[in-house]
Amino acid sequence: MKKHAFLAAFTVAFVLGQDAWDERMRMANRLQEQGKYAEARPLYEKAIEEADASGRRDARYAQALNNLAAHYYEVGKYSEAELMYRKAAEGWRAAGVKGRLGVTLSNLATLYRKVGRYNLAIDTFGEAESVIRDAYGTQSPELVTCLINWSEAYRVTGRYQEAEDVAAQAMKISEKLFKSDDARLSHSLHAYAAILQMTGRAREAGNFHRRSLAIRERVFGENHPYVAATLTALASLYLEQGRYNDAEPLAERALRIWEGSLGAEHPNTAVALNNMAQVYRFEQRYVEAEPLYRRAIDILEKHKSPEAAKPLTNLGDFSLERDRKAAALAYYKRSEEITVAALGEDDPQTFAIRMRLAKLYEAMGRSTEATQLYRRVKQAPVSQSFQAVP
Repeated sequence: MKKHAFLAAFTVAFVLGQDAWDERMRMANRLQEQGKYAEARPLYEKAIEEADASGRRDARYAQALNNLAAHYYEVGKYSEAELMYRKAAEGWRAAGVKGRLGVTLSNLATLYRKVGRYNLAIDTFGEAESVIRDAYGTQSPELVTCLINWSEAYRVTGRYQEAEDVAAQAMKISEKLFKSDDARLSHSLHAYAAILQMTGRAREAGNFHRRSLAIRERVFGENHPYVAATLTALASLYLEQGRYNDAEPLAERALRIWEGSLGAEHPNTAVALNNMAQVYRFEQRYVEAEPLYRRAIDILEKHKSPEAAKPLTNLGDFSLERDRKAAALAYYKRSEEITVAALGEDDPQTFAIRMRLAKLYEAMGRSTEATQLYRRVKQAPVSQSFQAVP
């Protein structure tokens, strides 16, 4: 929900003919943009079938593959999405359509980021950005979307300066290209606000989040996944400020939107469950918080998502606060395993979870293990425990 206005997820940038195939694609794109995923999918599948049956494997075929891949991404079917994006990229190369190749590469990089393949994501964004600049120039909507998603990849890996530089580029181009109420501007606002929030500039972040939310509600309606993404970000900010009464209705609304549009087992629904649990925890509503953490973990682990580390860490914190040290240790160790696999030994988020483990070992009287971990931990920023969804 990617604030990531998936470049080609909802648009066909060039005309391929005014026949029934084009009309089917336009209808599928409209349904996808409205969050009507179950209705969009068969139209994309039919478009691929018709393009393939023509025997040409041309630009139409590649576009249909790309858009079906974007659909799979939105509904959490990441393996299927990756396969479709790869096929689409091959199709664009064969058709000699360089600009659309860049779009698909950007979408593929966004997928890599989502599933925790961060280094590959950053490299693929670099390739996509170069192709897009060459094809569309330095002031295109396609470049804006690539930059937005690239900045998020830098942000989640703790490379905040690079994230801010890229997000600022996206904002600068957006303000030149788009009107003040354009949905595409909201995506840049959302991405830039996330960087400001992560780097401690709460007031500025709140202003950008609220601007983004107002645009998205007006353009997409109050129950769209993009709206839920901004509600989540704003609730996170309020939670950090101790404004629990302000955070709660936003987190509840985001959960309701995602569960309603994407289903109870979607990774974004799991993130919303984690966020709702965090609100309840800080409001001392412990009985309500714990089962939400567990549901979030179950969903994300089923999807083999690296995002499972966040609710695991949060449930570890929750357990420690309840003086359940053995349980906390188990959750922290599971979180550490996931974080190291996704981000590596030297990432700030790895240091953060290991610092928790070291302090817990110390509290349990396991001084040798505590000392060993303290020696491995370097000074690094601690990641937020309230998850945002792109």
